[in-house]
Amino acid sequence: MDDSWKLKPEIGLEDARKILEEQFRIRIYKDPKFPFLPALGVKHMFQGFATGEEGGGYIGTLHLWWSNESGKPTQHTKDKHFIHGYWKSEWLDNAKDAIEMAIEVERTDNPYSEKLTEVHLRDTTERSEKIAKELLEKRYKKDMQKATEESEKVLWN
Repeated sequence: MDDSWKLKPEIGLEDARKILEEQFRIRIYKDPKFPFLPALGVKHMFQGFATGEEGGGYIGTLHLWWSNESGKPTQHTKDKHFIHGYWKSEWLDNAKDAIEMAIEVERTDNPYSEKLTEVHLRDTTERSEKIAKELLEKRYKKDMQKATEESEKVLWN
C-alpha cells in the first residue's frame, strides 16, 4: 500500500494545511462550474481532512466562503472576466464545530433549501405514483384479457 498520502512527521500542521488548501483550491478552480458557484447560491464550502492514522489523524476542516465587499456583480464575457469578490478561508480545528457551523450556514444562508427538498420530494412522489398507476392499469388490462380468453374457451352446456 502506498503511504505517500500520509502526513509526514517533518511537515507541521500549518504547512500541511497550507498545502492541502492549495491543492483543494486548484482542484475546484479547474471545475468548469467554478466561476458560476456564487451565482448558483454556493457561497460556502466545507472540506474535512484527516491523515487516516489512528489516534488523532484529524488535520482540520477547511471552510471557504465567497466574499464580495464591493457589491458589484461578477460578469463574464467571451474575452474578459470581471470578478468582484474572492473566496476567503479559515481552518476549523474541531470536526463537531465544523458540522455545527455548516448546519448553521445552511439554515441562515440558504433559506430555500428546505423548500427545495420538499418540492423535490413531492415531485418524486408524484412521478412514482404515476408510474405505479400506469403499471397497475397495464397489469389489470392484461389480467382482464387473459380472463376473457379463458372464459371463451369454456364450453357451456
